[in-house]
Amino acid sequence: MPFSEKLKKEIKERAHFKCCLCREQLVNHVHHIIPENKGGTDDEENAAPLCGTCHFQYGNNPDMRKFIRQSRDFWYKQCEKRSQPDFGMLSEIHERISKDIVTKEDLQNAVGKLENQLQQIINQPISTSEKLIRISDATNVATSAFTSATCFSPKSHCPKCGYFYDDSENKNCPKCDFPNSGF
Repeated sequence: MPFSEKLKKEIKERAHFKCCLCREQLVNHVHHIIPENKGGTDDEENAAPLCGTCHFQYGNNPDMRKFIRQSRDFWYKQCEKRSQPDFGMLSEIHERISKDIVTKEDLQNAVGKLENQLQQIINQPISTSEKLIRISDATNVATSAFTSATCFSPKSHCPKCGYFYDDSENKNCPKCDFPNSGF
């Protein structure tokens, strides 16, 4: 009796629709490791996801049964690892963005302070050229603050370990000491 369609689908999904032997081709066969006529069952333990080429090349070889089972189990573990999120990396990303993200309220407060400073400068009884200099200074300070607060400060991304860090001192990655790459 052949495998049920439900089981075939589960096997293919578990293998990420790749052959457990070559891992290159799409699965188009769910192979009985031990053939039915030799006492093989129609359950998951006796099923292996194979592409047409590997099924033709290895499927009828009784000496390959153990190898097919081992390859299937190994491939399932690899697929399972790929499906699991890297909580360490997610935690690092969360930590990084939670430090560097500026809220809308922060920006509104900063804009309000800048507007007040500019209004005070405009209302002062000084020359127009002096007002322009002070306005320029105030906007430069505000621009610098906005830039660093919104993550436009020098950053580097390590191509080796993926860590983000401040490279203003042109250092190597503090996590794995890989040479600085910059953005």
